[in-house]
Amino acid sequence: KVLHQADTRYGDERVRDFLDLVGDDVPVIVVSDHGEAFGEHDNIFLHGDHMYDEVLKVPLIVRWPEGAHPNTVDERPVGLADVGATLLDWAGLETGALDGVPLPQPGDGEAPRRQYFEHIYKGFDRVGVLEAPHKLIRTLPTLGVDLRARKGTPGDELFLSLIHISEP
Repeated sequence: KVLHQADTRYGDERVRDFLDLVGDDVPVIVVSDHGEAFGEHDNIFLHGDHMYDEVLKVPLIVRWPEGAHPNTVDERPVGLADVGATLLDWAGLETGALDGVPLPQPGDGEAPRRQYFEHIYKGFDRVGVLEAPHKLIRTLPTLGVDLRARKGTPGDELFLSLIHISEP
């Protein structure tokens, strides 16, 4: 965990250096592709085989065009697909067939969109949906190619706000 914290500090410093380099007038989005786990949920570490909040909730830093919304924190959930749609929107281009939509402006009062996510990499294949504050994670049938997926299929999980219901 200490190494991860040091790596995060280093990344923060590089982002600050970049922002200083491009100046205050350039809109910027900085985002991570995933978070990390450090022993939560039955001693799970790192990422790649589960869909809990410590992996799904990632940093998203937005410097809006024309300096709009400085020092604003917005807790509404958005998807990584929304980042590409936002950049196209800022450039005045159509978002077309993208899955994402431009990020909501802080304070616009828009309700959060339903977010979908998937884990198809190692271990069990899972899909999920977040309709804040509820989240459902479904485990899909597996071919058993990955040895970790041969140890018995975990049940679906439903998170209702702060209440976690697990189904065997």
